[in-house]
Amino acid sequence: MQGALGNSHLKWAAMLNPAIYPNGVLIKLSRLSMVWLPDQNLSEGSPADVCQLLAEHVTVAPSGS
Repeated sequence: MQGALGNSHLKWAAMLNPAIYPNGVLIKLSRLSMVWLPDQNLSEGSPADVCQLLAEHVTVAPSGS
C-alpha cells in the first residue's frame, strides 16, 4: 500500500482470509485489524487483477463474509 503519508509492505503470510465485495476487498490482518481496499481507489491494475492475486496467494472467503 502507498499513500500520501507513507507506504507499507506485508508478506502474503501476514494476511488472513480476505473478503471480496462488489466494490472492493476487505483485507484482514488480524481479527480486529483490517484494511478496506475500494476498487475505485486502485492506481494500477483492475479489480480482477486484485482478485487473481488474492486467489494465488491467500485463501479467499466467499463474498459478504
